[in-house]
Amino acid sequence: MKNDFFATTNYSEMNTKIHKIIYSEITAQAPDHNKVKSKDELSHERSKIEVIPQDCLGYLQSCPNDKSVLLMDMANGEVAGGFAYKGTSPLMGQEEKICLNSNLKTFLSSCSYPLSPNDELYICNGVQFAKKECDVAITVAPKHKINLVCNGKINYDKMSLYEIEQIRKQIRMFLFAAEKYDIVIASALGCGAFCNDPFVVSKLFQLELKNFNVKHIVFCIYRENFSLDNYSVFEQTLLNNYDYPQLKWYKDFSPKKITQPYG
Repeated sequence: MKNDFFATTNYSEMNTKIHKIIYSEITAQAPDHNKVKSKDELSHERSKIEVIPQDCLGYLQSCPNDKSVLLMDMANGEVAGGFAYKGTSPLMGQEEKICLNSNLKTFLSSCSYPLSPNDELYICNGVQFAKKECDVAITVAPKHKINLVCNGKINYDKMSLYEIEQIRKQIRMFLFAAEKYDIVIASALGCGAFCNDPFVVSKLFQLELKNFNVKHIVFCIYRENFSLDNYSVFEQTLLNNYDYPQLKWYKDFSPKKITQPYG
């Protein structure tokens, strides 16, 4: 595959262990997912994909020490470490748990906030956990607008193609970086507190994985969500190749049309 979607530069203002991937709008082209590939191409490109109902930190501890690992941090793009409080109690999202169990916060202090979902992705090299060391990718998803309904569940508005394009860029940059690693730990990017549609995000991962040579990717997703079971959606999309009816929009998707809602 061609890795001409991106230009990479070292980010060395404060910490030489931080690498920044820059998304190049000039060379980034929408993949041709309708192109028929040969059996040899498909065999070469096929990734080992798992979807498991487990915490990412628990899975990280089980990874063999001789394997290189990239862990996805679903970051708060406005506050380093994402720490928010309800009274005096911290609200524990995935990024908060990572920061409390590693030295990632020291890396984040060298990143330039607010982080942009459109243009960049930071890779923090050699983040120290209790018994492990791995690299961490700082991914950012847009905060999707939601409507609360009377029963307390969330009524999802359709994501705009602009929001979809932002997540698609983050997924591409993440998978571009992931090609160098033996094991990649990912999750339902932006589908928790940021309320992005897991049907859409799982489909984007499925489509973009065809364009990158990722050896082994594990989606660690708890069986919980505000109104949808992210685990089941990702399992059906990535492992069973299920095409949800609401994803017909992608056949007509063009990066040049990023204002209309899908549907």
